Amino acid sequence: MLDQTTIEQIEKLLKLDSGTLSTAISSDKEEALTLPEGLKVMTESELESRDKSLKNRSYNEGKEAGADMTIKSIKNNYGIDIEGKDLESVMSAYNEKVLSDAKIKPAEALQEKERQIAALRDNVNTLTQERESLIQEKNNISLRAKLTSGVPSDLPVDQDEFLYSMNSKGYEFIEEEGKIVVKKNGQPLYTDTTQENVDWKEVMSNYAKERWGETQPNKQGMGGKSSSKHAGGGLITKMSQLEKQFTDAGKSTQGSEFASAFQQAQKEAEAAGHEFKVDE
Repeated sequence: MLDQTTIEQIEKLLKLDSGTLSTAISSDKEEALTLPEGLKVMTESELESRDKSLKNRSYNEGKEAGADMTIKSIKNNYGIDIEGKDLESVMSAYNEKVLSDAKIKPAEALQEKERQIAALRDNVNTLTQERESLIQEKNNISLRAKLTSGVPSDLPVDQDEFLYSMNSKGYEFIEEEGKIVVKKNGQPLYTDTTQENVDWKEVMSNYAKERWGETQPNKQGMGGKSSSKHAGGGLITKMSQLEKQFTDAGKSTQGSEFASAFQQAQKEAEAAGHEFKVDE
């Protein structure tokens, strides 16, 4: 017989509601458990290996693309017509072309060569920066995908709104050596006991509980044009009235819908000759 702690750990690992596994085990009938579609369970070493592979693949792809871009740009900009993508061969052909095309005195030819090499070096630096920017963009997309997968389910906001809410409160997620590190107001967060980096998914879970309490069903489909009338039917002239309207409806006051409603309420209040008050 499994102890309760083990059962709870299995439920958490398989994303089951609390008590689901206990009920199935204690049932006299044959019970079927519905697991989340696409659920994958990986050990820490497997997860680190996957993340390392993705990071190396992104770097190598960006490096190869950057090298090809550099060589192609040199050929096009300086009229070098040779086969292949070897940078050394391209540079050798470039040096020969500079002296051949210049058709001037040796000293002047050297100056012309140095001027063009300097321009070429600037061009290479620009392409290198573009390549690094591309690699960084790929890494950011990868990190964003990981973060959205860790957002608790059954919240009254979507994943983007949840992450925006955490950022507005000073939370920051960065990836260092394949691990996600959580910072708040610029300072890394550590556990009290081992002083290791806190688990980023646990930080998300705790924030969700502090911000919204026990999770409620995600009220999707409540969108549409926001009304600027409060519950009593009167004109909204205060921020507190608008916030209460959204809170009572189970909507988030952090997303784009609230921002649109805020602008609409301001316009209607001004049109009616009232001042919209942000604070009481």
